[in-house]
Amino acid sequence: MMEELYNLESVYDEQISPLMKQIIDICKEHKMPMVCSFAFENDAELGIGACTTLLNDFDGRIHDGFSKAWARLEAVIDLWLQ
Repeated sequence: MMEELYNLESVYDEQISPLMKQIIDICKEHKMPMVCSFAFENDAELGIGACTTLLNDFDGRIHDGFSKAWARLEAVIDLWLQ
């Protein structure tokens, strides 16, 4: 677990999230696989706050590396939640 405590949720909500919506819309329109993850918070009691997006199956257009990255991210998130 990260040691530094921080809360950047407002930065994510106000600045990154609108851009991510645009990126996600573009990727969906062009059927472009993508993976992206942000750790916007590290709280002493709640742990890591994160937002992760995977778009990886457009009519069989699958990026194997992204599937592996997703599995790895899920394992890390499970550790954070313990």
